[in-house]
Amino acid sequence: MYTTAIDQGASPDDTILDAPITFETESGPYTPHNYDEKFEGTITLRRALAQSRNIPALRLADRLGIKTVTTTLTVSA
Repeated sequence: MYTTAIDQGASPDDTILDAPITFETESGPYTPHNYDEKFEGTITLRRALAQSRNIPALRLADRLGIKTVTTTLTVSA
């Protein structure tokens, strides 16, 4: 996700929200959690990656579009 974001012009100092979120899926609502069950509010992409925060990563993937992210992964492999 972070590589895709940078490729699309994002900066490591851009911010993203680390807060509760629920995604609607075909099998029903999905509410992800961070490993520490805490939220840090608005944080930089750099900090989200360095701390391996789950919620910001999923928000970023949602913002970029999962197909865009998987295309980056396929091209990089």
